[in-house]
Amino acid sequence: MLANKNNTNSKEHRMNYPNLLLFILSLSLCFTATFLLISIRKNFMHGQSFRIEFLHRIEATRFGKMLRKHNLDPQALVYTQQLAGIKDQLKNCQGCVKTTECDQILEKPVVSVNELAFCPNHLAISQQN
Repeated sequence: MLANKNNTNSKEHRMNYPNLLLFILSLSLCFTATFLLISIRKNFMHGQSFRIEFLHRIEATRFGKMLRKHNLDPQALVYTQQLAGIKDQLKNCQGCVKTTECDQILEKPVVSVNELAFCPNHLAISQQN
């Protein structure tokens, strides 16, 4: 009887390794999920602020005005198009030698599509409509 009582006592004090392992794995999964959610949120916030800064860069140039002449909203464009393509168009605009013609067209209240054809970005902008 005494041996049986000692045997029961030792089973009560013995570690339950599968349950401990399950607890540790669950805890690590929770930490990993929390870390991923925080990282995704930070990435999203960084992307938002980058797009806002990029939008301000576009709006401060002839390119932003040219987008409006093509009936495109720069803000909508920044949130719906690949930024790499927009950067290429912005570079085209900054390297353009037809600035005088561009300024004259941009100051007109109404312009035709043919008047905008001189722009190196005309075809790309027209395809975004």
